Amino acid sequence: MRSWRPAATAEDALRIAEDQRPDILLIDLSMPGGGHNAIKPILTRNACQCIVVLTASESSDDVIAALNAGVKGYVLKGIGSRSLAEILSAVNEGETYVSPSMSAHLLSALAGTSRSGNVTDPIGTLSDREREVLRLASVDKG
Repeated sequence: MRSWRPAATAEDALRIAEDQRPDILLIDLSMPGGGHNAIKPILTRNACQCIVVLTASESSDDVIAALNAGVKGYVLKGIGSRSLAEILSAVNEGETYVSPSMSAHLLSALAGTSRSGNVTDPIGTLSDREREVLRLASVDKG
């Protein structure tokens, strides 16, 4: 079993990703130096690195930016340890995960954009990666 060491800053996360090459790297967007600022450099150095965002941010912009950067999961803080372990296991096996409340929030935001007349086909504006995440998040796992 690998030992782990928490990263206090985005710079620490870069160093840990480089030196230890963990199977999964959990990143908080609000960490000093900004979690978003660590994601792209980590994935540039190692495109196979599996990153899951574990954060309190419920901002649609944060979710979209993280997914577009290549993270494999977006999990809200407050999740139970058993659920987090299940999510990490699924992500480790190749699945992409977005917290259900965030999936619903994103869909509502897209629907609101459509109603306002700014975008006529909100699903059509999604990137391939965003569509994949939306499809995977909407699959009933029960």
